[in-house]
Amino acid sequence: MNGTVGALLQILVYFFLLLGILAAGLFFMRNGLGGLAQKNKGVRKLSINETRMLGNRQFLVVAEYEGKKMLIGVCPGRIDYLCKLGGGEAGEERFATLLPEKPE
Repeated sequence: MNGTVGALLQILVYFFLLLGILAAGLFFMRNGLGGLAQKNKGVRKLSINETRMLGNRQFLVVAEYEGKKMLIGVCPGRIDYLCKLGGGEAGEERFATLLPEKPE
């Protein structure tokens, strides 16, 4: 009788251990390992405000860093800074001149 209780107790311990491993696996599948990483406690300075696809893996991106907006061109193997963006009336964005002005 004593051997049966010990075997039953051992099976229960293994069952709950297996259940805990399955629960941890499900948690990491849903949340990833990001839950364990140390969070950035500071304010984020960089943000992507808008993205437009131009064609085959080519994009225009409006990025903002410390309140300054810029237009960036992205294509495979290359990222180009195109220009600064200034704020216009009623929240519209105005493009800075992309080409230098021609002297007259």
